Amino acid sequence: MADLPAGAYDSTYFKNGGNAFGGAAVLGTTDANSLALATAGAVRVTVDTTGKVGVGTVTPQAALDVNGSVKVGNDSVCNAAKQGAIRWSGTAFQGCDGSAWNPLASGGGTRTIAPGYAFQLNKTDSVFSTANYPWTDSVPSNTGGTEVLTATITPTSATSLIEVSALVHFSEPVANTTSFLLAAFQNSTTSAFASAASNVSGATCGTAADSMFMCQANLSTVFTAGSTNPIVIHIRAGTLTGPWELNGAGGRKFGGTLASSLIVREVLQ
Repeated sequence: MADLPAGAYDSTYFKNGGNAFGGAAVLGTTDANSLALATAGAVRVTVDTTGKVGVGTVTPQAALDVNGSVKVGNDSVCNAAKQGAIRWSGTAFQGCDGSAWNPLASGGGTRTIAPGYAFQLNKTDSVFSTANYPWTDSVPSNTGGTEVLTATITPTSATSLIEVSALVHFSEPVANTTSFLLAAFQNSTTSAFASAASNVSGATCGTAADSMFMCQANLSTVFTAGSTNPIVIHIRAGTLTGPWELNGAGGRKFGGTLASSLIVREVLQ
């Protein structure tokens, strides 16, 4: 097949190497048939009669139907014109809500853990003799007990859930039946938003100078972030009466590997 004369049909027909139509160019069909692009004798892209585009399929079922994986790159701009766009930030998939990029949660009820994560270990062996909480129907205050753990997390989305999990090892150096309380506080608020209590006795949590008994208290709770501002979680602990010892029983045990811990993490909604 001979080439068309140079320049003779540049404004009428598509030619290899490109055209200069002087306006928008339209490549397609005028009847009820799809348009296909092929390479190596095989159809690679199909535009059906309703405008659906298929990549790797000749029967697209959506506006864009890709038979294979799709690679998404990074984009620093999120504005009203890009609302609904997705990107790969380098660590996570994110969607543009018209003003900011937000992490994408997975579907089917599966929770997605966001990059927001905080962890603290407290290995210090300490005895507290006055760090007590009253056993009453009142919300624990940050003036009671002793702060033993703290961690800061910065949520990536205001609608995310914040999970808090604290584990505290303790003993009572003297024989005493009492209750041990953990209370969780957010930022500088004076009232706890969650608490957990354990009923213990000196007979089971240590009475001798080198008792072989120790107890644990656990606190787990969850709340909505509410904003993307940093959140500081404080865990305070105390007994109803009498002294108590953190991470030890008559002194440190296991070379400091016995440690109380606090985990704070973000769960996307």
